[in-house]
Amino acid sequence: MPGLNWEKFKECSGDVRINFENLCRGIVRAHFGGFGQFKALKNQPGVEYHINLSKDCSSLGSVGQWFGWQCKWFELNKDNSLKAASKSDIEDSLSKTVKCLPNLTDWVLWTPFTLAKKDQTWFEGLESKYPFKLHLWAEEELDNWLSGPAEMLLKTYFGELVLSFETLKEQHDRGIAPIKDRWLAPVHQVTNTESEVRRALATPTAYREL
Repeated sequence: MPGLNWEKFKECSGDVRINFENLCRGIVRAHFGGFGQFKALKNQPGVEYHINLSKDCSSLGSVGQWFGWQCKWFELNKDNSLKAASKSDIEDSLSKTVKCLPNLTDWVLWTPFTLAKKDQTWFEGLESKYPFKLHLWAEEELDNWLSGPAEMLLKTYFGELVLSFETLKEQHDRGIAPIKDRWLAPVHQVTNTESEVRRALATPTAYREL
């Protein structure tokens, strides 16, 4: 399977960090939501969301295991290692999880890339400080889980369903090319489809409806 097209992912409207969190959340809900109670709070401390398994899940864990995910889109150093601020962020999330979810059994750090060997060693060394098991998920897990019930997420974030302001303008320019000399913006009639697309992209003209 070819690697994920992250340049296409970056074209999605909105903050790339939030988009990555939402992508991972969608995968977890699609594949594991039926095996326990999925919970997430706005500004959830420690982890973005968590699931306490009430059914055995062969691809995740057994009844009683409580998983929490922290999804991070980090900027890396030139040698592709984690920056000091990123490590502090991870440790802060771990400490907050202990306070807010003391019965959590499994804590997952999910990044869009595989951590450098020295960062993996550092992360694994943290496990003795906390009451839960630590896991690292990366692009390989994304590749594996962007299928089946989550296939639409692959198309939405990496495929033909990706739509940004730039791509919308490009399609518009192509659309009016044959009649460009006769097309006048002031008298353009907006269609229902165009209105729905603009609402989805939250363009300024759609703010009133939102």
